[in-house]
Amino acid sequence: TTNEQLRNTNPQYSTSPFIENQSLYWHPSIYQVTEDANGQIVHTRVNDLDSSPYYRWNKNTLPETVEFPQGFRMIAYSNSPGAVTGGEAGENLLVECCDFLPNGEEDCTSTTGNPLIFPTKTCGFLGIAFAMPTCWDESKGIGTNDPFSHVAYTTDGSVTGPCPAGFNKRIPQIQLFVRITNYKGGKYQLSDGSDVFHVDFMNGWQENTLQNV
Repeated sequence: TTNEQLRNTNPQYSTSPFIENQSLYWHPSIYQVTEDANGQIVHTRVNDLDSSPYYRWNKNTLPETVEFPQGFRMIAYSNSPGAVTGGEAGENLLVECCDFLPNGEEDCTSTTGNPLIFPTKTCGFLGIAFAMPTCWDESKGIGTNDPFSHVAYTTDGSVTGPCPAGFNKRIPQIQLFVRITNYKGGKYQLSDGSDVFHVDFMNGWQENTLQNV
């Protein structure tokens, strides 16, 4: 898939609420692990989930924040350098198991940081939130062949924190939220068998539109 193909995708085939955004966001599939009557392990992919990306940036923070260049790609893991500090919950990975109370509020228990821990109890929904890096070393390109080393988390992990030396630009922070409704508890695992969450991003925004949405 090329950047041009993404941007030219007919909006009817996209889950994005904005026709200006045809970006791709990948995360590992999630499987429920159970045993059948014969004691055989059964992996059932969880399909009752949805995901939503959110973007954050601060125009007053240096270095300057720029829109994603055309063709920009990046991959971030929950154990990437800098991912274990900062974030709204103290780290850039948050897992919460929530029930709705009669008054409409949510009663949640949560864990933060790597590794990803799936709760064993049932709850109304399970939420996984992961924030991606915001610092970009422009000299290393747009991630075409190496979608890792051109980006980095800020030195304190927050969206407005200082960028490491050599990272001369900021990009908007992507926070991907994944929600499993009617979470059944028990045992779950990621499709790659690890306990490290990751998100792959491929830019499909039309030029000069993200800052206006």
